[in-house]
Amino acid sequence: MEKQFVTGYSVSQMDNLSPDQLDKRLLELAKSAQQHPSGSKERRIALTKLVEEINRQSNRLTRPNSNRYPANLCPEIFVIALQKILFFIYQPDNNIDGYNPQEGKVRTWLNVKLDRRFFKESYNELLGVKVVAGQFVTIPNFSDLEDSGLNILENIPSPDESTSLTQSEIIKKCIEEDPEGIFRNECIGNNPRANFRAIALKRFEGNSWQEISEELGIDALSTTSSFYSRCVKKFAPKIKAYLQENA
Repeated sequence: MEKQFVTGYSVSQMDNLSPDQLDKRLLELAKSAQQHPSGSKERRIALTKLVEEINRQSNRLTRPNSNRYPANLCPEIFVIALQKILFFIYQPDNNIDGYNPQEGKVRTWLNVKLDRRFFKESYNELLGVKVVAGQFVTIPNFSDLEDSGLNILENIPSPDESTSLTQSEIIKKCIEEDPEGIFRNECIGNNPRANFRAIALKRFEGNSWQEISEELGIDALSTTSSFYSRCVKKFAPKIKAYLQENA
């Protein structure tokens, strides 16, 4: 990552920006992206810096309202929503053109989108959550596996769904046994404890991203969830093949 950005703030200084300085910084980056044509390398560079800055300062964004969403799910709703809005800004790269500096600050634009769209979308992804034996589990949606691979491990069935439960047990066995060692060798940075096998099994047990991150010594919730999503997509063909062979 670059040590210096457009305004002359160093990385350490940017971690301590005042609200006004942060709003100025985000505005500069948003305008910089808008000044370059869609599809250009320059716009991608500006969007990358904007996304990095938003992610760095994500603690200053609005949070889900516990009066509208279950309080115990709000941390996970925010983590999912943050990933969604960062991706929204970066891809497609013309979404940034929807921001109008004349109508308000970048943070206001982000907060409105989070509140009106991305919190709701993220909550909808968790709508199947049920409490079983004190743990949160979700209803599976295996039909999406071939397209994205992102639902197979997030959606753990409840015991009264016998067919889905059998699928879930097969998938869990595949990850737990990990005969080729590929799941345990996929790690976050240089932290061998924070490997895909460990994280996936903890998700099967109903642990939240916060619980997993704290237990495995991972600093950011978004790091854990985004790593997990990438791994699920990467290993989806192998998991699906195992499921088909053993169903």
